Amino acid sequence: MYLAKVRVRNFRNLKDIEVAFSAGLNVLVGENNIGKTSLLDAIRAALGPASATGEPVRLTKEDRHWDSQGTTSTDPIAIDLFFDGLTADEQAQFLEALVFNAADPKKSTASIHFEWSWDDKADRWHSRRWGGERSKSESSVPDEVLQAIPVTLLHALRDALVALSPGRQSRLGQLLRVVASEDQKNVVQDILKAANDALQGNALITSVESRIGGALKGASGPQFAQKAAIRASEPDFERIANTLRLVLRGQAGPDHVAELRSNGLGFNSTSPRSYRSWTRPSQHHFQSCLLRSPRRTFIRSSKHCSPTSLPAAARTRSTPGASRPLSQLILRR
Repeated sequence: MYLAKVRVRNFRNLKDIEVAFSAGLNVLVGENNIGKTSLLDAIRAALGPASATGEPVRLTKEDRHWDSQGTTSTDPIAIDLFFDGLTADEQAQFLEALVFNAADPKKSTASIHFEWSWDDKADRWHSRRWGGERSKSESSVPDEVLQAIPVTLLHALRDALVALSPGRQSRLGQLLRVVASEDQKNVVQDILKAANDALQGNALITSVESRIGGALKGASGPQFAQKAAIRASEPDFERIANTLRLVLRGQAGPDHVAELRSNGLGFNSTSPRSYRSWTRPSQHHFQSCLLRSPRRTFIRSSKHCSPTSLPAAARTRSTPGASRPLSQLILRR
């Protein structure tokens, strides 16, 4: 299963555009403000918070389309996602979004539709999300279905050193959490448990722990003093992933390891391209990774790798028309 086509209407600088994708890696290339980011955000908005692995897109009245004179459209934002290549199991899982082909069930597809509107008089918004061919149905797509379509957005690294540094917002930690299976997480946790056990019996560590404990006891008294311990990390995979560091190997020999700060900004900013290896066996039938760079946007789904590009027609205020299939070329400015 893969995202085969997206149609976006009245969203930001996209008046009406229809873009087709192939299974695998799709590359969108275009000038600034042509609508690459808007297309990504439209996909995320259509799938909603249930599918987001990070911060979801929250639409406001400023997201409505505006024309060349700056006039804001009063028409609703409409986003349609069409999925192809469904297996029999996927057809069963995405039944609420299924478009069944009775003549040839193997060619059955799925679709999710999202509509968002703003009421100026009431000063409030209204949204609907439905699946399949049930036009504007009041029966929404269940969260269980949307959760089976996880979407991960990896923003462009404007400051690679900050973004890849250990911490809660670490991009490396985000990538590790996305690609790791439960078995792989358990293995990493066992490594940290063994490291903590080794530290616990180390003479240097116990000596420093005793010194810190004595200082705490002197500061707060014996009744309120806490026992201090020095450990590598709590053996929880998410915490471990956020504390790991990306280093460079082999620059001055096979055993040489250097910090990222020894690299230039240009080289560090190419690190997101390593995310193209993002894929893993999962309980999810469909996975999508959206990767932004300053001039290129990558969309990856399913297990194959087939680069495609955003057509030149996908620019501000594009006109309605037939589907514009993506070629296998990467269009560059």
